Amino acid sequence: MNYSINIKQIFGVIKSYWIRIVVIILFITCTGGAIGLTIPKVYEAEMDILVNYSTTPNTGVSINEIDANLRLIETYKYLLTTNQVLEKVSDSMDNKVSINELKNKITIISNNQSQIMTIQVQDGTAKGAVDLVNMVANVFQEEIKTLMKMENLIILGEASIKNNTKVVNPHSAFYFVISFFLGTFICFVFLIIKETYFTILNLEELTEKHLSLPSMGSIPVIKDQLNRFENSIESFRNIRANIQFQLNEQTIKSVVITSSVAGEGKSFISASLAKTFAMDNKKVVYVDADLRRPVGRKIFNMKKQAGITSFVAGQAKLADIIQLTEFENLSFIGAGPYPPNPAEISSSNEMKILLNQLEKQFDVIIIDSPPLLVADVLSLVDIADGCLLVINGSKTKKDIAKKSLEKLHKVQANVLGTILNRNKFQQDRSTDYY
Repeated sequence: MNYSINIKQIFGVIKSYWIRIVVIILFITCTGGAIGLTIPKVYEAEMDILVNYSTTPNTGVSINEIDANLRLIETYKYLLTTNQVLEKVSDSMDNKVSINELKNKITIISNNQSQIMTIQVQDGTAKGAVDLVNMVANVFQEEIKTLMKMENLIILGEASIKNNTKVVNPHSAFYFVISFFLGTFICFVFLIIKETYFTILNLEELTEKHLSLPSMGSIPVIKDQLNRFENSIESFRNIRANIQFQLNEQTIKSVVITSSVAGEGKSFISASLAKTFAMDNKKVVYVDADLRRPVGRKIFNMKKQAGITSFVAGQAKLADIIQLTEFENLSFIGAGPYPPNPAEISSSNEMKILLNQLEKQFDVIIIDSPPLLVADVLSLVDIADGCLLVINGSKTKKDIAKKSLEKLHKVQANVLGTILNRNKFQQDRSTDYY
């Protein structure tokens, strides 16, 4: 799957989810740091021992003796961790520790170029580590005298808490830092997965890329719901200009406005486009063809009157269902009484007759249709000149929009493009200087 995320998309995604990102990172950082604080500290103490070939301590050392000492060191390293030595260490301790525990606590380090052996001991307290390393060194020194009849181990100073201990497990700050980067990484992976497999079409570039359709424009998120049209009028003028180009190029009059699912704003878009075309001195009619859940009458504040279903049933003529709105050049046709068979009405021959008659009287016909969840809209796009797909920038997912587009392509609908509603990354025109 070819997918790329440009810089604008990345910042757009971060802006959309920044609260969640901050909360997740803080939670993981604090959790990891708290865990780090509960982990007991481990202290390490060490002591150096000089291996001398001479049987008496503090004597001079020749080159041959050094070479022999280097061979002895490997033997001593093995002897120091034998059960015989460690058992005596355990017996000498106030709190007796098992031989296996001692083996886990004690490490012997040597260098082939040196006669020095280093005993390292780890314990839960600094004092415990110092006491144990001193005890191991002294017990081992005595064992060498007994086993090998030699006094060639010289302890280079007794270990002390001040000079010979350190904390070896990570500091608590380390857990905070690691947790912070882990939280950041998890958020990054989450965003990549979400934008790759659960992409919300919240940018015009994304709609054009994934749907291979031109974007007619976008509507920003409007805070003032009572004056949504007035505050987004400039956006609708831009959309009108783009649609007008398509209308002129293809000699189109009737346009169906639909969406993938309900609640994406298609009725608001339909009504606003009808108003905007009327403002351009076009003779426009808004047709509320969503026979299942019509809202056009509420949008335009129109009184109940015969509508589409009345015309199709032969109960009203065209003149009886056309109502004038308070907007100059804009007429309205309601859905009419709720029918038991909305899909059959949308696909009826009378519906075709209705559109043909409207095309003779009006310059632009805006048809507010049901979402593509139902079959009604497929009948409407088949008889109309073109259609527009409304995308909600807050919730429309790529896969759902693609499936909707496939439905339109199957009936060979003339899809003019998309309109992005609730674009979070477009400035609200109500705050614009102009």
